[in-house]
Amino acid sequence: MKKFGDNIIYSPSDLICFIKSPFASWMDRRYLEDPAGVVPDADDALMAVLARRGIEHEARFLKRIRDEGRDLVELSRGDGTDTTQRELDRRRGVLFQAHLAHGGFEGFADFLVRDDLNGCYAIWDTKLSRHVKPYHLIQLCDPASV
Repeated sequence: MKKFGDNIIYSPSDLICFIKSPFASWMDRRYLEDPAGVVPDADDALMAVLARRGIEHEARFLKRIRDEGRDLVELSRGDGTDTTQRELDRRRGVLFQAHLAHGGFEGFADFLVRDDLNGCYAIWDTKLSRHVKPYHLIQLCDPASV
């Protein structure tokens, strides 16, 4: 969650935080609005290891897409929605780290992959989990439908 002027912009991770713990979500919002009034918990060593492993997993998947010779565009977190839209308009095959936004939600898709048969894009998310968890599916939803 971040502030943009007087507006608060939420990410899929913020929505998942709320589903898991409305209190934790409330504390995140409180910290956003009053950083001096809240002391965040210390970083969790296990979560840091899992985050690192997740980044490594995503990098391996990206390498696989690259090695397959697919029409790949690697966007950066600094690229805005305009850059993503330009690459979608060019009908690129795979967009990595596409910036998506709608209303009060925004985030980054691990991969947007174009289906050659119908020309539509699907969101592919890289997860370390061996099983789908309900909140994983929320990350793939269109913000307009949430």
